[in-house]
Amino acid sequence: MNDSTTLPAVRGADLPAASAALDAAVAAAIEAAPSPDTRRMYRAQARVFGSWRDANGLAALPATPETVARYLTARAEAGAAVATVHAARSAIAAMHRAAAVANPCRSEIVRVTVRGLTRQHRAPQRQAPPLTADGLAAIFATAHLPRPRARGGKGLETPAVAARRAAVDRAIAALLFQGALRRSEVAALTWADVEPGTAEGTCLVRVRAGKTNQDGRRADVRLLKGSCAGAVESLRPRHAAGSARVIGLDPRTIGRRLTAAARFAGLEGTFTGHSGRIGLASELTARGASLQEVMLAGGWASSAMVARYSAGATVENGAVMKYF
Repeated sequence: MNDSTTLPAVRGADLPAASAALDAAVAAAIEAAPSPDTRRMYRAQARVFGSWRDANGLAALPATPETVARYLTARAEAGAAVATVHAARSAIAAMHRAAAVANPCRSEIVRVTVRGLTRQHRAPQRQAPPLTADGLAAIFATAHLPRPRARGGKGLETPAVAARRAAVDRAIAALLFQGALRRSEVAALTWADVEPGTAEGTCLVRVRAGKTNQDGRRADVRLLKGSCAGAVESLRPRHAAGSARVIGLDPRTIGRRLTAAARFAGLEGTFTGHSGRIGLASELTARGASLQEVMLAGGWASSAMVARYSAGATVENGAVMKYF
């Protein structure tokens, strides 16, 4: 970078208020984003970049490669995680694509800067604890017990309220674990996507659009069996419209419900909406399922992610266990 101008580091609390309206390119990029989670990420990253840009008197679009490299460096130096730096670059790239202007994120200076920041600021990525079959059983066994009333209420839930909440919590846990759905996929699930399987006590769940199947063109069907299938079917109204949501909650609330259910069941660690997918990969691997079987069961497109999620189970059933 030839320009020696020093630009300030970026911290949320230090930023001036963002512009009243997003640039047209930002709005277009958000609209074109393939999923609600990506759209929310674009909005958040666009606001931070816009505030930094305005504070430093820089042009909106197109941004120069030097500007983007400095911005990403400022984010990292201010404490942003490496994943956040990558998300910021993705959002800026989307803004430029939507405006049909030169994309600075393709430049070598941005690529090299991001690689360097990744090496400098990389920290071990924390993985949510896996929700195993035993953990799921614990949630199912304790979900009906009355809990303290929500929203500052006094006393415990009534048995009727606890039973209604428990039915939803069990269905959420079943979909996240045995169905290996993501929070957003559970939130989007409708009754038209759930149908009885050919075997008794099973049901099929179609994931119409997900992280690895964003346009919904690839067939992605998951199987629920036994108590998991029963937990979901127990929520089905007698005259449910196909477009009616199965759970009827937003992704964040679904994640919070799983966290609370696991805590109340006495499971150690902070379980998240991703614990189900991790747990299924680990559980199936421990039981001897092949990599292809695990990928099909959870809709994984990458074997690397399955290997990461099931690393513990793979080691515990590996050569040392077999031959010593």
